[in-house]
Amino acid sequence: MSQFKMDYYHAARKWLYSLITDPQGERFNQKKSLLERRVQLEEQVKRISLFLEFIGNPQNNFNSVHIAGTSGKGSVTSFISSLLYTCGFKTADHTSPYLQVVNEKLRLNNTMISPHEFAELISLFKQMYNEWVAKGNTLAYTEAWVALTFIWFDLKNVDWAVTEASMGGRFDPTVVLPSNLSVITNVNFDHTGPLGTTLKEIAWHKAGIIKKNSYTLTAESNSKAFGVIAEEARKKNSNLFRLIYKTEADGTLTVKTPHRTIDKINKDSISGFNIENIATAITAVDILSSQYRFDLNKKNIEKAIGDTFFPGRMEILQDSPIVIIDAAHNPHKIEYVVNVMKNQYYNKKISCVVGFIQDKDTEEMLISLSSITSNFIVAEPKVFGKPAQSINKVAAQIKEVIPNSIVEKCYNLHQYLFNKIKTMNSDEILFITGSIYLIGEAREYWYPSSEILRSL
Repeated sequence: MSQFKMDYYHAARKWLYSLITDPQGERFNQKKSLLERRVQLEEQVKRISLFLEFIGNPQNNFNSVHIAGTSGKGSVTSFISSLLYTCGFKTADHTSPYLQVVNEKLRLNNTMISPHEFAELISLFKQMYNEWVAKGNTLAYTEAWVALTFIWFDLKNVDWAVTEASMGGRFDPTVVLPSNLSVITNVNFDHTGPLGTTLKEIAWHKAGIIKKNSYTLTAESNSKAFGVIAEEARKKNSNLFRLIYKTEADGTLTVKTPHRTIDKINKDSISGFNIENIATAITAVDILSSQYRFDLNKKNIEKAIGDTFFPGRMEILQDSPIVIIDAAHNPHKIEYVVNVMKNQYYNKKISCVVGFIQDKDTEEMLISLSSITSNFIVAEPKVFGKPAQSINKVAAQIKEVIPNSIVEKCYNLHQYLFNKIKTMNSDEILFITGSIYLIGEAREYWYPSSEILRSL
C-alpha cells in the first residue's frame, strides 16, 4: 500500500480519536450514583437514535444479530458471523474494543476492512457528522463508532450483520439495532459501577437488547439472572431459548438446539476457545436457519469453527518457549483461563504478566491466578482515554493478597519480552493476561500492526 494511502488512513483514524473528549480518562475518578449514570446512559441512546434518524436509519436495512453478556461476546460474535458466511450469506460483524488496529471492529466475510476503505468510510461519516454538528448536536466517540458501523453495513449491502454490545446492553448505543435475534451469553460481575452490584441488576442491563416479537437465546444458567432475562422476554413477546450442549467422551460436541440435535461436532481446531461460546453460536444460527429457511449442516459448522480466528483469546504466540496471551479482564474470564491453563499445562512452570485499567476490581482475579503461579510481572496498559492502574498499585496488591508471590515491575513490555524469552527453559510458560490493551501491546511484539495493515 502506498504511503499516501497509509497517511490517509492514519489521518482518518486521528480524526475519529478527536471525538474522545476525555483523553486522560478523568471520568473514571468521578463518583456518580447509579441514577446519575443512568441519566448519562439514556442520553447517549437518545443521541445515537436522533443521529441515525437524521441520516436515514441505515440500521434498518439489513438482518442482524445482537450479542450482549459479561464474557464471550466477541468470540460468539465471530463464530456466528463465520457460520452465516459459511452458509452462503454476505456477513459483516462488529466487535469492541479492538486489539491492535481499528480495522478489527469492521469485518466483512471474515476479512477486516482495508485501511483505504476505512479512510473512505470516515470521510463519508465526517460529512454527515459535520452537518449534524452544524445543527447544534454532537456524538461521543463510542456513539460515532456505532453509527459508522451501521453506515458501513448498509453500504456493503450485507445479508446479515452481527454486532457486539460494548457494555451492558439496555443503554449501549448498539441497542438501537432492530435485531432478528438477541443473544445473551452470560451474566457476571464486571463494570459494576454503571451496571449495578447484583446479578439481577446486571442481568437487567443485558436483557435490554431483547426486541419485541423476536427471538432470544441465552447460555445463562443462574436462576436469578435467568429470571430477569425471562421476564424481559415475556414483556416483549420474544421467544426465549436456553443453551443445551455437552462434550462427548471422544471430545466431540453435541448441541441440542430448539429444533434438533446436532451430534458429534469435531472441534479439535478450537481447543483454546470456551466450548460454551461455540455451542451458543451454533444454536443461534440454527434458530435463524429454522426461521429463515437456510441449511446449516455439520460440514458447514466444522468448516466455520476451523476458519474462525479470534486473536488474543488463549492465543499461543510461540511454541518454544511457550508464550500465551488472553484478554481476561474480569473474574469470570480469569476463572475460565485459569482452568484451561491447569488442564493443559499442569506440568509447566508459569510466569504471569498482568496489567489492568482503572475500573477493574483486581483482587479476585489475582487470587485466581495465584492457583497457577506465584511469579508475577506487572505492566501498565497503554490506552487513550482510559487510565491504567499503576504498576506500583498492582504490585502492592499482589503482595498483599498473595504474600508468597515474586513480583517484578515491567516498564517496557517489549524489552522485557525480548530478555525473558531468551532465558526461559522448555518447562516454562509466559502467560500474559488482563487488560485487552496490554494484550494488544504484547501481540505487537510478534505481529506488528504495520504488517497487519499492509496485509489488508
